[in-house]
Amino acid sequence: MNFCEDCVGDEYLADCIRMNGEDDACDSPNCPNPDKTVPTLNIDTLTEVIRPRFHEHFEKTRSEPNGLEYMMLKDKELGYDWYREGEPLENILGDYLGLPEPFVDALLKTLPDNDYDSAIGGYETELDSEGMFEDVLPRLGVYNGLWREFCDIATRQARHFNSRVRTLLDEIFGDIVDRDPDGQIVVTIGPDNGVASLYRARDFSCTEKAEKAFLNPTQELGPPPPGGVSFGRMNAVGVSMFYGATDTDTTLAEIRPPVGYFVASAKFDITRPLRVLDLGALGKIVDMLSKSQLDPENARHLDRQAFFLTLDAELARPVDPEKSANAYLPTQILSDYVANCLGLDGMIYKSAQGGTGRNVVLFPCACRVEQPNYPEGTSRKFGISQLSEDFDDIELYADIETPTDAELQELQKKQSDWEYHAFGESEVDSDTREVSLSFDDDSLQYHRVTSVQVYVETQPVRYNVGQRREDKDFPF
Repeated sequence: MNFCEDCVGDEYLADCIRMNGEDDACDSPNCPNPDKTVPTLNIDTLTEVIRPRFHEHFEKTRSEPNGLEYMMLKDKELGYDWYREGEPLENILGDYLGLPEPFVDALLKTLPDNDYDSAIGGYETELDSEGMFEDVLPRLGVYNGLWREFCDIATRQARHFNSRVRTLLDEIFGDIVDRDPDGQIVVTIGPDNGVASLYRARDFSCTEKAEKAFLNPTQELGPPPPGGVSFGRMNAVGVSMFYGATDTDTTLAEIRPPVGYFVASAKFDITRPLRVLDLGALGKIVDMLSKSQLDPENARHLDRQAFFLTLDAELARPVDPEKSANAYLPTQILSDYVANCLGLDGMIYKSAQGGTGRNVVLFPCACRVEQPNYPEGTSRKFGISQLSEDFDDIELYADIETPTDAELQELQKKQSDWEYHAFGESEVDSDTREVSLSFDDDSLQYHRVTSVQVYVETQPVRYNVGQRREDKDFPF
């Protein structure tokens, strides 16, 4: 029995017929080209095309109850009824895959496996026409393997000048920007966008040490200067990046301050549009899927999508402090790739400490903070006012006082070049990067860590003490 491309109801099968079909008459009773010679494939050939694709997307469900379900069935007081899950083969072919009825009728005769031994024993074959089937959950296969290979090379082999690392990352992430025309994965943050501000915090063992942060928050709470930066989850040693969060609670959780410590936190407004990769949204890449469930490329794309759904949590996974220098190498290389190969300004990723907020890292090209242009002679003063006998009823203040007009005139007389210089900055500012962040003067907060709550998952440990029994042969 032959079928033409107009009678199989599937884009992938139609392409197979167009490319490999032989001119003949189509045998489908509903063919729009009756009595015409058109490219066709016989049902046996089409069956061999469909069978491996079917196994990739569907699996047979259990035909009998398992042990627990069988015990529940025997207990009449429970009133438990067991039924087999899934859909019959006919429904899968017709409803799920959308194949026309004449083609389904033909497949029901050729698709079931011809397993003689199973048939004689009364067992269902793998593709039995009487069986029930369900979707196969996407498995972490090819792309998970690529990521593991990348991590292995980054942590155990050569990080620098490694073409294999670039190839692996291109295979996993290379087409993300092109596949995201609607901006669901590469999102824009900044003014008039969903994320317009970011929060940062630093902890201190005492109020005296926190004084510098309160008096100069743009420098002390902003990204550290390049060169003296230690490594982080996304940055190598010496590479300064801005680590922030979308809310104060998340940024406090991320720094994990000990009880008794003091924390200074502040909000930084994003001053220009920035394009960042949202790792939590990578699972939305579905536009690359073919309309045909039988297209073998679909299995690869579904595998990639399943991998992306786990990647956000993988990258946010807490790392053993003793192994962090090595364990952070894959995420550091990934951030380099996103910045330099994809041309993006940062990444949004899940917080390792939980919560509803998200972490945001801005790469060096997008983490410059606008510095206040205080004139020379500006004084700074930090203090604490006790408002009542209650120890907690205090007020912290940071006073920034600029010189009076008379003082400015006196300073100008002493300056031969008559220039004003930014307080705390060198005379020549060598940083040519565009400003991306500005400190919100009204957002500075002081926190005292009074307690920490820990959330855990608990499993009991069975602890047995007794005399060891002698091994005995199995009784039968």
